[in-house]
Amino acid sequence: MKWLLPSIIILLCTIKPVTAQEYTGVPRVIDGNTIIINFQHIHLHGIEAPHVEQLCEINESTWRCGWEATNALAHIVGRHWVTCQKIGSNKQGIITATCLAGNILNLNAWMVRNGWATARRQANNQLKRLEALARQEQIGIWRTKYDNTEHLGRSKNEKAVQLR
Repeated sequence: MKWLLPSIIILLCTIKPVTAQEYTGVPRVIDGNTIIINFQHIHLHGIEAPHVEQLCEINESTWRCGWEATNALAHIVGRHWVTCQKIGSNKQGIITATCLAGNILNLNAWMVRNGWATARRQANNQLKRLEALARQEQIGIWRTKYDNTEHLGRSKNEKAVQLR
């Protein structure tokens, strides 16, 4: 009986509080803002990338901006373990999360900063600042002028607006 109280205290000290659901593993990249870890679809929170089959135009020629965005995410993830902290879920039940590659690189921020995704309207100010930098440098999708970024990923093979 004298060991019961110390045993309970030790047990309570080793239990981690459950504050947020976490998903960890080597992901499969679906598109520029969606991955799968252990059969769970995860959308990178606060960003929107072109649909994998979306085409964009630069100087009246077409380029595969959706494929390029998907490839950029796949390249940066490589075979690294990714850890995603659940933030919520959308209407289709897909988890939205902030994801880190190797517990260091924020994938959500990296995609926006490198011009492969936009910050959603409700995104935090950091993502909006990163998008502004990518736009200013005209990198990634910002080689193409977008009048309205909300259309990204809306439908297959939809062409974007002409270059500036």
